[in-house]
Amino acid sequence: MIFCKSREFIFIRTSKNASTSLSLQIQKNIDFQPGDFATEFHNLSPVGIRESGRKNIGLLARSEHPNLSEFIRLGIIEEKEIENFSIYGVLREPVDRFISAYNFLYGIHNHFFSYVYEKINNINLTQEQKLAAESCKYDDFPYKVSISDFLYFLTNYSDFGEISFEKKLNENATSKVTMKSSNLRLFKEQINWIDYPGLTLLDFHSINTEVNKISEALEIDVGGTSFIQINTSTKSITADDLSSSDISLIKN
Repeated sequence: MIFCKSREFIFIRTSKNASTSLSLQIQKNIDFQPGDFATEFHNLSPVGIRESGRKNIGLLARSEHPNLSEFIRLGIIEEKEIENFSIYGVLREPVDRFISAYNFLYGIHNHFFSYVYEKINNINLTQEQKLAAESCKYDDFPYKVSISDFLYFLTNYSDFGEISFEKKLNENATSKVTMKSSNLRLFKEQINWIDYPGLTLLDFHSINTEVNKISEALEIDVGGTSFIQINTSTKSITADDLSSSDISLIKN
C-alpha cells in the first residue's frame, strides 16, 4: 500500500495484480512527506510505516499485501482522515490471476505444495523428503498437486476468514503458520482489497494506459510505459491446463 496523506492518495496492493511493480513505479516519482508511507519500499523511498511516525506494526507489512480495512482496524489509518482521498486498486481477470499465483508459488515455495500434498493425500512427508524437494524445479518436483486437487484443498482445508493480515501480527504465530497463511492469501478473492467505497479500479490488462489515471490524480508522470516487472511467475501451467469445472470454481 502507498498512503500519501500529503497528496490525499492511496494505492492498494492486491496480490498478483502487478502491485509491486506499480507501487515501486509510483514511489520513484513521488516525494514522501511526514505521515506518508509505503508498505513495499525496498531502497527506493525509505519511508515505511515505522519511519512515518504512525503505529508501528513492524516489517511484515512489506510483503503481506494488507488491505485498507485491515489498516483501519489496526489503528494505523483513521477512516475519517481519508474521506476525501483518491483511492486506487487493480482488478485482474480471476483465472489469469489464479494461474499467476499458482505458478508463482511453484516457482519459489515448493515447501508450501509439499504441505498441500500431505493434506490431500493424508500423509506426512519426512523433513528429508521436504528438503530434497525444496530446490526442485516444477518438472522435477515429486509432490505435484493437480489444479483440481489444489482447488479442492482451497475449498476444504483452508479457512480464508483466518487468512488475515492481523493474524500474522500475533506474537505467538509460528513461522510455519505465517508461511501457510501468507501463501494462501495470494488466492483470496480480489474483493478483499477493492471493496472500499469510492475506490477507483484500474484494469490490470491495460495497466500501461490505466496508470495515467494515477498520474492525473498526483499531477506527476508515473511513467506507465516503462514498468519493471517484479515477482513475475514462471510458466508452469496455462489456461489450457484448467478444466471447465476448474474455471467455474475459480470464477465463483
